[in-house]
Amino acid sequence: MTRQARSVVGYGVDEGIPIYRTPDLALPVAHLLAHGFLSMRVLEKLKLDVIHVCQPGTFLLGNAHAPVVATFHTTIDQEKGAFSRRSLYGLYVNFMWPLIELIEEDTAKKSGKIIAVSRETARTLIDKHPECSGKIEVIYNAVPREWFQIGRRERGNVLLFVGRLSEIKGVEYLIEAMVKVKRDFPDVRLLLVGEGELRGALERLVRNFGLEETATFEGDLDESMLFPLYSMATAFVLPSFYENCPFSILQAFASGVPVVATRIGGLSELIDDGETGLLTPPRDSYALASAISRMLADTQLRRRISYKAKEFAYNNFQLKTAIDRLERIYCDLTNKS
Repeated sequence: MTRQARSVVGYGVDEGIPIYRTPDLALPVAHLLAHGFLSMRVLEKLKLDVIHVCQPGTFLLGNAHAPVVATFHTTIDQEKGAFSRRSLYGLYVNFMWPLIELIEEDTAKKSGKIIAVSRETARTLIDKHPECSGKIEVIYNAVPREWFQIGRRERGNVLLFVGRLSEIKGVEYLIEAMVKVKRDFPDVRLLLVGEGELRGALERLVRNFGLEETATFEGDLDESMLFPLYSMATAFVLPSFYENCPFSILQAFASGVPVVATRIGGLSELIDDGETGLLTPPRDSYALASAISRMLADTQLRRRISYKAKEFAYNNFQLKTAIDRLERIYCDLTNKS
């Protein structure tokens, strides 16, 4: 069960897997209710061994009729604390907070196992729902082996950002930092991959700073189109206000691209400052520019960080390892039921 993909709604099959896509309605409340109603209708017709919720869903307000696993990529308190009321999504999170909080609490109670994607997420869940501490397990997000096979082919000073163009990602601070970085490295380029509600505002900011020849908006790209960008990038930059275990960082680690990121949330446990990446304070364009310039200027630093980060990713973020742990959880729950 998932949201519609572009205009595709309803039942379909992808690589032999049946998929039910619910309408992604414009009104947030309508979307939650529609997804919950349609999910319950489908679940009532199926004989299930396990239900795995990849973010708390409204259908769990009903009777699940099967053991439940819930993956928490974030919590409502973490999101509410990270967003202001300036953005559309920030307004949505603050407006919907009481309802989503109830859904989150209900999901936590009904789950036989809870997967947190970082220790930071696990700590937040235990603080909010201490009764669930015994069923929480940390399983980091993971990437398939293809990401570890990307060859490094740096082409000049190329910086890469991959993520949603929304308030939480802090892209405006990266654009502001580029003014200083460009003074030190006139040939530097910034590739911004992703879409989001702030794209128009960020494009205007690029024009205001006179960075039209430096910063390029690439739009949304599928995974195959990301491979060559990670291959050529000199460094990957993620200036977020809040993250837990973003796939973009894992992709950078696995492909050997040295990372500059903010010291927040789960990023602080993924990145050992100076060893597997460089960390800077959030909302500080000057510190971000200094870290980027340091990375661009020091070839040996990049090589050392690239090697150690890739080794760290190989030992901790391989997809097969995550699948094996998840399969064990499924088997344990079905045996108990």
